[in-house]
Amino acid sequence: MSNPPVSSLQLTEDQVLFLITFMHQHTDLLPPQRRNLPAVLARQHRSSLRSSYNARLNELERRERELAQRERELERRLMEVDGHVRGVSGLEKDREVGVTPANQKERNGKDTPPGSFNSAAPGESHSIYPCRDQNSSHRIL
Repeated sequence: MSNPPVSSLQLTEDQVLFLITFMHQHTDLLPPQRRNLPAVLARQHRSSLRSSYNARLNELERRERELAQRERELERRLMEVDGHVRGVSGLEKDREVGVTPANQKERNGKDTPPGSFNSAAPGESHSIYPCRDQNSSHRIL
């Protein structure tokens, strides 16, 4: 039975480091033509570590760019939604005519923030039950 080639061995990093260290300490046990083997293995190991480190670093940088792009996209969409909601609720209109929380009570006759559900002017109704009398005790479900 032949030994598998060294390149096909699956060793952990600790095993590789132990092997390199052991061979550095015992180069006299190696045949003369293999005395440089520990240095060669150490270079190969460093090169392997460097390439896997660089591959991992490139992957993390790519993911970071993707996340930054996704964050920008979500912020853009939030600004669109926020602008749409403000336009629908009348907040932009209130700002244009100078309505502030301080003078909102004077405008509506009650103390409610602009754009809120109960911010109807006196005499107006914003009930979610338009067919129900506001003073009645029964509710339509």
